[in-house]
Amino acid sequence: METTTAAVYNVTGNASPCGLPPFCSSDAIFQCQKTPLKDCPACSKSSAAGILSFLIIMGVLTVIGNILVLLVTASIEKKKKTKRDYAKMSLAVIDFIKGLNMLAVACPHLIKALDSTVYDLYMEVELSRRSVLATALGVLTIFIFTSSLNHLLYMSVQRFLAVQFPFKYRQVTTNQTILQLAAVWVISVVTASVMAWNHSSNNFVYHPSLFQYFFALLESSLFYYELVPMAVLFFGPCLFMIITTIVTTHLACCKVRRSARALRREDSTTKILKQHLWMFRITLSMNISFIAGIVPGLGVFISFYNGSLTCSSVSVPFFIGFYLGCSTGLLDVIVYSVYDRHFRTEVYNFMAKACHSKQHPPVRQRQGFSPKTTRATNAV
Repeated sequence: METTTAAVYNVTGNASPCGLPPFCSSDAIFQCQKTPLKDCPACSKSSAAGILSFLIIMGVLTVIGNILVLLVTASIEKKKKTKRDYAKMSLAVIDFIKGLNMLAVACPHLIKALDSTVYDLYMEVELSRRSVLATALGVLTIFIFTSSLNHLLYMSVQRFLAVQFPFKYRQVTTNQTILQLAAVWVISVVTASVMAWNHSSNNFVYHPSLFQYFFALLESSLFYYELVPMAVLFFGPCLFMIITTIVTTHLACCKVRRSARALRREDSTTKILKQHLWMFRITLSMNISFIAGIVPGLGVFISFYNGSLTCSSVSVPFFIGFYLGCSTGLLDVIVYSVYDRHFRTEVYNFMAKACHSKQHPPVRQRQGFSPKTTRATNAV
């Protein structure tokens, strides 16, 4: 069986990535070489419909939720916007791209896969090698993960500076904050493109198990030399982000208690602690949700390269791990809605303004006056 599997994967004599669509069993390699997957007994139509529904629902909710975050945050007066608001808007753009990527890339490829045979899928894999499209979309896929991580790391560092160096933190201007966020974007792009620097290797290909373009899962120990730099660039920021958040929380609690004791005000201690704790709870919740979404995917990679998972068994775990990571774009919106009372207040104000403008439109629109007549009426 392994010989036959290898023959199917090696369409052009190169090592091909592993995995089939998650709604197909490993028997599809033999039963669906000339039969479309929608008619193949080794593939489940109901499972395919469920996966497609999942991608559409999660993609739509992610897109709508982050558009709401952008609209609500942008509607805040410029003087009232905080540094955190700008970081929130920047992260919302990344999360919006996550949802759009599921709708614009994954869903069409899933529908196309149903009308394809196994041979067609792996020919598509081979044709995608070294192509500009595969490289661009593969880098984009990695970028949406590294950029989310770097934004959360930036927000954690900002909380640390606000607590440890409050006076210097207040002196940071809006333009400086925007430049810092631009630097986060640039670093994320550079980090995501590391795998594309060595163009001689077949890094980015189409993955039938993800319906996305991603770097290849090669059955070769040499891939460790490419995986290790990505792991270092990913695990390093994750670890630093967790340590920064924990240290910041500890410093804030200690400073608040010391200042409250000096003032001998028990009520002020409770009030200040609550103000700090809800901000740290938001940051910590976002960090935990991101790590919880990413760890399963990293576990799949480790399991595959140490031999616990094989080409015939990696498809479903790879799909689950990958889209759990994509779900962080929706989880951020949920965290804002549950823990950020300022965000809930702004959403309420935004909705109230929108409803009020519909119920009470301007005089010119309601009565059909011309602009000149309206201005004259207002002047009187």
